[in-house]
Amino acid sequence: MSTLSRLKSCSLDKLQLLLDRLDAEENNLVQERRKLEGLIDKAYAKTSDDILKIHNGDYLIDVEILEKRIKKNIDQLQKLRDKRKLIGNLYETKWLAQKQERILRGRRRVIIKDTGIFLLIIGVLCVLIVDFYQIGASGERAKIAPELSSEGSITNVSVLDGGYDYRNASITIIDYDHEGSKVATLIPVITDGKITSIKILDPGSGYSSPELIIEPKYTRSVAWTFWIIDFLCCLIFLANFFFELRLSRSKKWYWKTHIIDFVTSIPLPPLQLMFGVTDATILRSGRALRLFRLFRFFRLAFFMWRGLDQLTGILDVKLLKRSLVYGLLAMFLGAVIFLAAEAQVGGTTNNFPQSIWWSFTTLVTGGFADIHDPVSSAGKMLTVFLVIVGMVLVGIFTATLTSLLVREQTEDLAEDLAEDLKASLDRPSELD
Repeated sequence: MSTLSRLKSCSLDKLQLLLDRLDAEENNLVQERRKLEGLIDKAYAKTSDDILKIHNGDYLIDVEILEKRIKKNIDQLQKLRDKRKLIGNLYETKWLAQKQERILRGRRRVIIKDTGIFLLIIGVLCVLIVDFYQIGASGERAKIAPELSSEGSITNVSVLDGGYDYRNASITIIDYDHEGSKVATLIPVITDGKITSIKILDPGSGYSSPELIIEPKYTRSVAWTFWIIDFLCCLIFLANFFFELRLSRSKKWYWKTHIIDFVTSIPLPPLQLMFGVTDATILRSGRALRLFRLFRFFRLAFFMWRGLDQLTGILDVKLLKRSLVYGLLAMFLGAVIFLAAEAQVGGTTNNFPQSIWWSFTTLVTGGFADIHDPVSSAGKMLTVFLVIVGMVLVGIFTATLTSLLVREQTEDLAEDLAEDLKASLDRPSELD
């Protein structure tokens, strides 16, 4: 039975007693450090020759000896605070669980509520994926060709084939040689399921050989249905958040540990549905909000992370845990920013899984140009940033994991030697 499992089986009174003892020990360590710092001030004031002393076979001055003791004190204090944080989280979690059991009249109902929230999160993410990639939207085989001006602006778009069965559609522009600062915004006009013409909201600039891809989209009624489902689920998430917040003993602790739940539960306004697509700025803002909704995948990740007690116990090492969390955060944010930046210059398609893969390979291995070579300035700066962050985080993660394995082997060896020594001492001597 692990230490974490034993602590979880403790009652609130025992956990509170542990917290009180840890607070007292922390106060003792703080007082000890203050005394050591005072001794350092006195050591600096010495001028006689007795400040040089032999310590562990090495000639050291008083200040160096005291600084080593302070460093040891700081390490002990940090371990003590980490342990207090762990027990404090268990205390607050157990307090909240017991309060919910009293309000809902049974642990079984609490489990049903949490399971329902988890399944609802899965459902919302599925709806988000279907809506983001427009899975099942009808329409195909339309072909269009752009006409460019001398400045690289799209002046006209000819419809070569109107296709069939279109109800709604959008146009993605791909041009890897785009050097302009403005991206064109084009809207297809659909009549009887066919694309009859293209409306140019913004001609853009700096295009050399753009490729126009027509992507089928859901109708406004279907899009409104998806948004209403998302909005109702967000209300349920917010209601559960404030319900647990009200029952929690420490509101600060709950906000700190569940802030991701609150942020991802905020319903985002459907700008494109509210104002239509007659304005390029509104259209781009609506696309940016759609990208922001992908942050809700963090909610599922944190929800599952809080439930994996054994995994969090193994990875409950400060540097190891932080490097893993920061790495996942950098990978996801890098993918979102990269997708938005490259789409603005026509450098990539609207493909989030490919952006995630690019962000992962860039962060872990330094990137591969054959996956995608950034075109935009923001994409190139992001690549440099991810490479540097990846070198740091991967180095910390590897070094910390290696030190843990070496420490475990050293501890096991020390225990074996201690047992052998004890057995040899207990064994009767031949001279007896």
